[in-house]
Amino acid sequence: MRFSIRSAERLRIAATRRDFKGLLTQRKAEQSTRDSEFRIIQLRNSPTPNESRIQPVRVRIDVVDYNVGLAHVGGVVELPEEEWDQIFAVNLKGCFLTMKHVIPIMEKQGGGSIINISSVAGIRYTGVPYSTYYATKAAMIHLTRTTAVQYAPKHIRVNAVLPGLMKTPMVEKTAGLAAEYGKGNIEEMWKVRDAQCPMGYMGDAWDVAYACLYLASDESKYVTGLELIVDGGISLKLA
Repeated sequence: MRFSIRSAERLRIAATRRDFKGLLTQRKAEQSTRDSEFRIIQLRNSPTPNESRIQPVRVRIDVVDYNVGLAHVGGVVELPEEEWDQIFAVNLKGCFLTMKHVIPIMEKQGGGSIINISSVAGIRYTGVPYSTYYATKAAMIHLTRTTAVQYAPKHIRVNAVLPGLMKTPMVEKTAGLAAEYGKGNIEEMWKVRDAQCPMGYMGDAWDVAYACLYLASDESKYVTGLELIVDGGISLKLA
């Protein structure tokens, strides 16, 4: 399948998410103005050998973007063990399960592109003690690298996008972040995070989306194992 940036509107999209009803309502409204198809797959656990939660959705799966994550503030001493397990299950095991069940389909069809959303927290300390986020995002980066090499002969490209400080609903709702940055005040948190960025402001979800669009397209057909940093330069700062 030829897929270019210009053809991005003509997509069939499958998603995994816990807020299924709200997401489906949103996408059905958007679908009325776009030539696209949207379906939801629930992947809480690995299917049994006789099950398939992916294959019935499409004959082909050309692009997968694993954009799922949780972040709880807490270092290794103060973080409850159950929160460690929960965040590893979502951030890392979910990535593993997605690739485990998508790659065989891509192998049969002759290739595909997998994009894992990691974070600059996977390569540096960001000033906030959330050990689970650092650990899972760093592990995701190396899982992406090694999987990319293993499946390059099968024409399956695997890349990671590393967002920096972003202004997104996830950041706003992450427990403890507003307290760390803005003494509990959301607006103050935004100001502090803006000031930390060399460009003077945080990125948004579209900045990440456009990076993913490149990695999904045939314009990046010779790119695999890449860690594409989208952070306005913040990972280059010492503090």
